[in-house]
Amino acid sequence: MALMAAMVPIHCAAQSETVKTMELCRGSTEADRAIANSIIEGGWVKGLPGDAKHEYLQATFGTKIPTAKKYEIVHASPPNACNEGSELLDNAEQVAGKAVVIERGGCQFLEKAMKAWSSNASMVIIVNSETSINRYGCEPRWKGLKVDIPALMVTDKGGEALKLMKGKIVEFPASPKVRKDTWLKIDSYRDTTGWAKKKSEQKMQLKQLRAEHAEWPDRIAAINMGYGLKTDGPVPPHGEEL
Repeated sequence: MALMAAMVPIHCAAQSETVKTMELCRGSTEADRAIANSIIEGGWVKGLPGDAKHEYLQATFGTKIPTAKKYEIVHASPPNACNEGSELLDNAEQVAGKAVVIERGGCQFLEKAMKAWSSNASMVIIVNSETSINRYGCEPRWKGLKVDIPALMVTDKGGEALKLMKGKIVEFPASPKVRKDTWLKIDSYRDTTGWAKKKSEQKMQLKQLRAEHAEWPDRIAAINMGYGLKTDGPVPPHGEEL
């Protein structure tokens, strides 16, 4: 199978009054940025109850998810995979060949992924402790090179859905719509820093954001949560924002 790659020069600024993206390091030209933005970073979990479309982002280590591959779900023991004194999960025999769901916290992401890999899991899924996802990684980067299975993260809402899927089959289709930068923006609404100052403008934002992200339940949950925190009041039903 042929592999294609591109070397993209980047420019990093300590601070900028003109660059308003979430990162101050980006491709030097429009063409370079287009190449960087074409990289698939995530997708959604297919086959969940009610056909819920919960998102995932892939880690900065691990391998690409094979197209159309199906995975059986299993949950780690202990749930956060932080069992000291062992390189394997306690239920390594049950994990072998399956996508193992691991809770965030207690130890480093790489430690969790390495225990899943050593237990012969076919994928590691980290469940975040909040309604957010990111492309977790490790430093230095070379430490993650040994992990040759897909590693990804789902939100707490996605984790709740996966709890119902033990022993069942799901897929992980990729989507260019699921990106780290998108979730950094969603996080700004969840933590209240992205909302306008005026209440009338906040209501308009809520209406627009709900329309823009209507197909993604994790994003809507995060947006609604942040709106409730910002306004310190009830979150209006859909269609009744104004």
